[in-house]
Amino acid sequence: MDKLTDSESLYISRDTVIVAACNQVSTEVGEDVAILNLDSGIYYGLSQVGGRIWSLITEPKTVRQIQEDVCSEYDVQPDKCYEDLRVFFTLLADAELVEVRNENPDQVR
Repeated sequence: MDKLTDSESLYISRDTVIVAACNQVSTEVGEDVAILNLDSGIYYGLSQVGGRIWSLITEPKTVRQIQEDVCSEYDVQPDKCYEDLRVFFTLLADAELVEVRNENPDQVR
């Protein structure tokens, strides 16, 4: 399945697989993360929670797996976390920083 990046057609469920895109480089800066989109040359910054989520998607994971990790580490209700993750991943997909796939995480390459 091809990656989706058009937010109008982007469908993110708990079973959607998210992984950092290949066309970026990132580094930790204190508790934050700086990301460079190699195609556009645009830098992005993520604060502590965003940086933690970024560290979780260096390997393909479902939104459900990410949600469970975030909820176990931060004081957030599961439904609120899920909605926030959907918005966050839509923004990252629009910036072409992540691949969003609706398939099994073991099949993502």
